[in-house]
Amino acid sequence: SSAVKLHQTFVEDHSENLIWIRGPGGDTSLNSDYLGWDPANSVISVEIAMAQGDDDDGELRHLGEIKSFNMMNSFGYIDCKNDIPGVGSQILFKQAVLPGILSTVKLGGTRSIRKNDWLKGQAVKFSVDITSG
Repeated sequence: SSAVKLHQTFVEDHSENLIWIRGPGGDTSLNSDYLGWDPANSVISVEIAMAQGDDDDGELRHLGEIKSFNMMNSFGYIDCKNDIPGVGSQILFKQAVLPGILSTVKLGGTRSIRKNDWLKGQAVKFSVDITSG
């Protein structure tokens, strides 16, 4: 019997179809990452999109890093590199706004799904809608 072990760097550098979903850390018994089929959101696709700058619709994009995300509660926080007027630098987001399969997937067992450090450290580019109140 032989096993195949994929590494994050290999997947991100060579796959236009797979995404690496960083699992929760801090507990070696729960330290599991996941792979997902999501061609529109692979690292290669995202790098191309980020290099293109702001969207054609004129929305201003902000850069940040995921500070925390809880898979069970479906929300998390982004640390924005710059203060956003009227919002600040810590942005609350719901899972539904994540791209592709990340918007609906529930991963992890009964302990790991409760952790707050899913996707922690992931760089993000996002827009903020402050008109909806």
